[in-house]
Amino acid sequence: MTMDKEFLARLDHPAHRQLYSHWCAQADPQRLPGRQDLDLTSMRDLLPWIGEIEVTRAESRLQFRYRQTGKAIVKARGGDPSGRLFEELHQGVELTMIRLTHIQIVAKKRPKLIEV
Repeated sequence: MTMDKEFLARLDHPAHRQLYSHWCAQADPQRLPGRQDLDLTSMRDLLPWIGEIEVTRAESRLQFRYRQTGKAIVKARGGDPSGRLFEELHQGVELTMIRLTHIQIVAKKRPKLIEV
């Protein structure tokens, strides 16, 4: 994937910049990177903060499952979402927003910066 320098400049946290740079260096521009594309051993310090989302199609609808969740995310959430579908953990507007965000990521084949 070609690095978007504007996007990179908007990433304030060094860990986000490191992960995005790695993503760009490894990713095939035709698809999102899979776990086989990322060398997580080179980013051991980030592993507690990395969550992996599995994307599948179910009857022409994208389905998202938390595949693996870093320990720091689990602690912050108060539980481990690994193995669970978005629909099992989120409801209403929250579910709609998180699904739309991930649908955009899949469609554009690039990460999305979420402003808070």
